[in-house]
Amino acid sequence: MGRLINKIYKLDGKLFYHGREKYQAPQDCNSAGLYKTVLSRTIRKIDRYADVRQDQFMMILDQHSQRINLLATAAKTMFGNEPARNLIEPPFEVESHLYQTAQAADWIAAIVGRLMAYRAVEAQYSDWKWVEDRFGSRIENNVTHSLMKRPPSQQTILKPLTPAAP
Repeated sequence: MGRLINKIYKLDGKLFYHGREKYQAPQDCNSAGLYKTVLSRTIRKIDRYADVRQDQFMMILDQHSQRINLLATAAKTMFGNEPARNLIEPPFEVESHLYQTAQAADWIAAIVGRLMAYRAVEAQYSDWKWVEDRFGSRIENNVTHSLMKRPPSQQTILKPLTPAAP
């Protein structure tokens, strides 16, 4: 994992994440709505980053049961009131086990997910301290335009990261 993050950095790549700490029981939350909200915000943040760099981007998603709804959300984000002009076309899906780059993104997502869970509720996820120790600073040094928000009742941001200069 360390070599993968280093390679991304050496190729002038960046890591990115956007998430929200869950504060409702799984049966009480609207997981499809949460996924669509996070997708829309993700597109906007990457679009802003691409705008600064005068780049365009494509987005590849792992297969998801809400594919049609996610494509509709992406299209609304691309062409709505505040269009995401740097996204070339709506995201497309792949089966991550068939594509090495998507598989690598899954691995990074797993590490970032554990890192953010540990930072959010250290007592509950103390067995993931190793992720903080091994990858915490490395991820922070290679990430851009990313944050993890706490539930509305707590309104603090976990270890905010400032955007890196392009």
